[in-house]
Amino acid sequence: MNSDEHRDEPERLVKVVIDTNGHWSGIASESLWAAPTDDGYYELRNSAFYAFGLSWGDVVAALPFGDGAARQRLWFQSVMRRGGHRTIRVIFADADEVERTRVLAQLNELGASHEHATGRLYAIDVMPAASYDDVTHALGEWESQGLLGWELGSDQV
Repeated sequence: MNSDEHRDEPERLVKVVIDTNGHWSGIASESLWAAPTDDGYYELRNSAFYAFGLSWGDVVAALPFGDGAARQRLWFQSVMRRGGHRTIRVIFADADEVERTRVLAQLNELGASHEHATGRLYAIDVMPAASYDDVTHALGEWESQGLLGWELGSDQV
């Protein structure tokens, strides 16, 4: 079946759990939403806040774990195909809501969407058609102004 045949059906998502390999935050693992693919893998449907080397649209291999209802969770094994997106994480300094909204809107204009984790932490999804250099340049400028700090999430393994 092709994707056109499923247009009116809601997408069935599952959770894929990833070991965060000692991220500076102290978070031991993170779970990401993913859609099952026709070839038995899972396409990520959100951005990672703590795990490195993963981005929206990446297709991953994962194995079920746990008992009963918990067995619906999957344990990440490896990346099978890259989706073309790149992840950057941003933590805002003491920027107020207006300043945060302005920065996020400018990132959106550059072709980068965002997800809010908690507090001041955001995951930035740089879409394939966007200029990664333009996004990182803007982040560098805002960092030099003391508005935020940032790290590359998709470039480390």
